[in-house]
Amino acid sequence: MCRMTITPVNSTDDYLHFNKNDENFVTIQLNENQSYEKSSILKNDSLYTTIDVDKTFNNYNGLTKFQFFFLMLFMTHYALCSLLSFFSTVSDIRKLLCYQEPYSKDLLTYINANIGLIIYLFIYLLFAIVNIVNAIFISKEIHDLIRYDFSKNEKISKYLKCLKYTSYVHIMLAGVILAHLRWNPKTRLILFAGKGFLMDIFSKLIVNIILIFLLSRNTTSNKIIVPNIMLLLENLSQWFTGSNLYEINIDSARLLFIFIFFFFIFKFLKTHSSSSVPLVTTSNNNKENHEGLSIKEILQNCPILNEKYIAPLLWGKNGHIQTGAYGILGHPQLQRTYNERCFVVLDDNTTVIYDIFEPISKSLHEKNITLALCPGIANNSESNYIRTCVHYAQQHGYRIAVLNHLGSLKDVQLTSNRIFCYGGTKELKAMMLDLFKKYPDSKFINIGFSMGANITTRWIGKLTEEMSEKIICGMSINQGYCAVKSSVLLHDWENGRRLYNYIITEKVKQILWKHYDKAIAPHVKSGLIDEAKIWAASSNVTLDEHYHRRVYGFNSVDDFYEWCGSINSIPKIKIPMVFVNAEDDPIVPEQLYNLVQNICEKKNNLAHVLTKHGGHLGFLEGKSLKPNSVTWIDRFIVQYADAAVTAYYSQY
Repeated sequence: MCRMTITPVNSTDDYLHFNKNDENFVTIQLNENQSYEKSSILKNDSLYTTIDVDKTFNNYNGLTKFQFFFLMLFMTHYALCSLLSFFSTVSDIRKLLCYQEPYSKDLLTYINANIGLIIYLFIYLLFAIVNIVNAIFISKEIHDLIRYDFSKNEKISKYLKCLKYTSYVHIMLAGVILAHLRWNPKTRLILFAGKGFLMDIFSKLIVNIILIFLLSRNTTSNKIIVPNIMLLLENLSQWFTGSNLYEINIDSARLLFIFIFFFFIFKFLKTHSSSSVPLVTTSNNNKENHEGLSIKEILQNCPILNEKYIAPLLWGKNGHIQTGAYGILGHPQLQRTYNERCFVVLDDNTTVIYDIFEPISKSLHEKNITLALCPGIANNSESNYIRTCVHYAQQHGYRIAVLNHLGSLKDVQLTSNRIFCYGGTKELKAMMLDLFKKYPDSKFINIGFSMGANITTRWIGKLTEEMSEKIICGMSINQGYCAVKSSVLLHDWENGRRLYNYIITEKVKQILWKHYDKAIAPHVKSGLIDEAKIWAASSNVTLDEHYHRRVYGFNSVDDFYEWCGSINSIPKIKIPMVFVNAEDDPIVPEQLYNLVQNICEKKNNLAHVLTKHGGHLGFLEGKSLKPNSVTWIDRFIVQYADAAVTAYYSQY
């Protein structure tokens, strides 16, 4: 390659004598003032000096002929693999990335079964890091190659800058690929590794070709091409061999941060998770007969259960985002008005408030049906998910009654010394009895959400025969079933449940503070509760111990939870009922809904529906980043109600 030396006139060594017969060596003499400037000689000769390629290969110690031809062979392989990568279809890659297999609970067996894939991941990550470090420090190779301060050359600086940003892109892709990879011993390791490597080298080849084009544009002479090809070869050599690793600097740390960031972002978003149809669990016991409707017949007439639940693009497959999305997005275009607000006063002076929404169009079956909704903890008819569900049901010809939990309405004060309770059915019972009187010709379908689903289940489990004749069926959405187990699980940090526990506790404390004069002060005065311990509570167990179990008259929090849970009421249910949960619900884990799945396998009138995505009371769906205005659970509620009403009246 071209070697140059710049010697000031007053230097102690005015001339550095090289072999003057060798045209690859040029000596330039400058005075002291010119030594710090870019002379026209340097501008031209630094890039346009005549180069003897043969002598370059012979004299350049960093690249022998054998290495050169080996790298040429490698570049040919590069190109061929790039073509193969180009013709590989997106569907093939997607099928590979989305390959599913049940998780092995035996950790050692799981690791042994996946050892090949784990080794590949480690090698791939090491290879990616080597690429990054070498791309960052390629400046030293360039400096040794052309003996020139590369920072003063605009084209070489651009080249280095492009290499640097290429490295950023490469490490980002490495993080994305690792985040999308399914840990599966049945995955064809060679196929996946081959495609991952092909995509990797394809991106490098394209980028380097573009770099050469940018460096050589606006140049009629080919003299610039050879040095850049040499730089490219050396760069490829560094990428391929992983040699000449230098000390890590701040750029490497930044790249490592980018890798970690994208890895965890895509892992958090779970974009690799595939869509699937809901899993329906029903009884296979044909010997047991139940009076009334068949839950299987009802669910068979719900087309939504045969369709894949498609969560919104990119973010919709994460249960945490689904859980919080409704509170952020909402549907402000919907009018939050009711047709009638009803009040029922209980014996303890508690005022139960519920809202009625009349249908805005005719139903397909043209029957007088009322949906009785019981919202989640601290929610009411003004909550986003309730309002959307109400509006969609109104459009399909249903009247809806929504229970407002005690203390949850912003502008309504308590009339008794208590707020809502996780397992209390008094308010729901009062609403239903009042609805029976108000609409004697109507049939009812009870639907509960989260805490409201627990209350609804306990209420349906205690129905008398007379009440059962009024209610066609029931539905539970995202409840935890067993308060004893859920109280323990909510203290685990797994899947962030401890954080949700804290948020729920703070929400209840806000309601207590809002209604301090009624819900707190009388009990403090009587010595029933310790106010300081209530405000210091950071979990549901602590709050229930120091407030709810005392106000509701239980000797211990364990007795309170035993009474609250609906798990013991489920086997007593006589009418058809379906229980809905999401696999990625961050609040209700598998340990809880498995209890109900086991019961549904034995009871012909019960069924369990499990979606892969949806979070806790989310169930947003759509094929783009923006979710549909109607959720999956809204559509299922209406289809379930339509099927149940049709089956019910077909008996007469």
